[in-house]
Amino acid sequence: MILIHSKRMNPSEIESFSRAWMEAVPLVIVPNAYPDLESKRVKTLGNVSMMIFGNYGIRAAANAMQETSRRIIADGGVQNVYKGYSAGG
Repeated sequence: MILIHSKRMNPSEIESFSRAWMEAVPLVIVPNAYPDLESKRVKTLGNVSMMIFGNYGIRAAANAMQETSRRIIADGGVQNVYKGYSAGG
């Protein structure tokens, strides 16, 4: 596999490269800079075998941790946060 990347803020260069790539080696992209590039659109290119959505899980976890910390500070303790987790939420 070959990882292709572009510094542009749109997928045009990635799509252009993919259309020109005629080798059997599959391509991989990391579409973080162009969030409007959907997998359905990538599939039409025919030779991109993998899309890596880099750090979105980490971003979501960081947001959840910040919100939990805000709640603990606002409540003066973990009592309400604890109730949410102990109830399965």
